[in-house]
Amino acid sequence: MSEKIQNIRFKNKNQFEFEILNLRSLFNRKLDHIIYRPHRVHFYHVILFTRGEGEHIVDFQRYKYHPKALLFVAENQVQQFIQNKDTDGVLLVFTGNFLYKSESDRKILQAYRIFDYSLQSPCISLNEMEFKFILELFNEVKEEFALKEKSYLKEEMIRNLLRVILLKAEQLKQSEVISPALSFYSDFNIFRAQLDKDYSRTRNVKDYAFVLRLNTKKLNQITKNILGKTAKEFIDDRVILEIKRLLVHTDLSVQEISFQVGFDEPTNLVKFFKKYAKLTPASFRSKEKDKE
Repeated sequence: MSEKIQNIRFKNKNQFEFEILNLRSLFNRKLDHIIYRPHRVHFYHVILFTRGEGEHIVDFQRYKYHPKALLFVAENQVQQFIQNKDTDGVLLVFTGNFLYKSESDRKILQAYRIFDYSLQSPCISLNEMEFKFILELFNEVKEEFALKEKSYLKEEMIRNLLRVILLKAEQLKQSEVISPALSFYSDFNIFRAQLDKDYSRTRNVKDYAFVLRLNTKKLNQITKNILGKTAKEFIDDRVILEIKRLLVHTDLSVQEISFQVGFDEPTNLVKFFKKYAKLTPASFRSKEKDKE
């Protein structure tokens, strides 16, 4: 069976992997994919809404937005725009390679809470002062991006303005996190990144603890303080999310999905999915299709 969901990668029309554009121009642009259908993005999105109210779908969750809201979508997430003629705003798209040049620097981007869908809503409501500050930065980025000369200074200027936007948003997001949990966040983020890499290989807490050089008790302490759940529950949630993505956004059979996410037999996947989702994979797929 063919996979229906499209994987969207950054098309480097410029000399660097970054673009800024108005939402209205995105809606009117001729693309090789339909943004009103689910699509997996392999780069980052930052949307500043300036007009209209509505919802944006990221991994089966609907997030409400309004004017003066910032919304973040991380690479590899499945998103879907919902048509709303009254909506407008400014969109930044960029790759991790653009923002940070080294692997160690890239880990800083991965650690940002604004892109961490496991903790809180990826949408931040701004007050008037915060909105004006962020909008001014967006406008400065737009001016730099519009310059015709292609130079290292132009790229560095945009990169540093983008960093300021993300740092300010991260500062606002951190104020929402309960302070006792902050001391566990660095280790949690490392665990989450490892899970994204290995969820199809293993669902065993001991395997992750070994790789991270922690004991299982410490790993459970980390996830309980950050999420209020055990490490095993967090692992299973990640696997369930991927199964849901494949059920709804592809035509893959349950057997094909089971092998893709690391199950030896389709029957084991069905039991696992039904335990957590309270539905069979077929029922979940049918239910979600009815919503379209």
